[in-house]
Amino acid sequence: VQEKYIDDTFIREGFETELDGVTNYISVNGVEKTRQDLQRHWRDYIASIDWEWLRDQGTTCLRVPMGYWHVGPGFTRGTPFESVSQVYGDAAWESFKQLCKTADANDIAILFDLHGLPGGANKNEHSGMKLSDAGFWKSKKYQSLVIELYEFCTKEFLANG
Repeated sequence: VQEKYIDDTFIREGFETELDGVTNYISVNGVEKTRQDLQRHWRDYIASIDWEWLRDQGTTCLRVPMGYWHVGPGFTRGTPFESVSQVYGDAAWESFKQLCKTADANDIAILFDLHGLPGGANKNEHSGMKLSDAGFWKSKKYQSLVIELYEFCTKEFLANG
């Protein structure tokens, strides 16, 4: 999740949320460059992890906060992230799966934290955008989308170990 408290790579001055930051990045750099830069960011971030050091410190699990928009373009339909889904595509999800494989090879588990819910679990930036209300709890559409998302994740990991 691109959040100023976690990683603000794509959130420039004057933009508070991932949706605003990525939308601005697209307007300045175009869709293709934004897509490439996001993919490079995920790849480099994963490559920078010192797995040996984590193991030596006794780490057994890493929490990875993700937004629903990172799981694939199908999970952005009917949400504000649908307008920028082309820059995420399947690459964020593929990067996450690679992270899981690398962690597993190092005997470290990954906790998938669906940090950003469609409509928001609260009014904070966790859902990638500024919200006036926590709409997830009032929207059957958003709740159904998250159920589909978790079903997809479960099938993916059961099928791929």
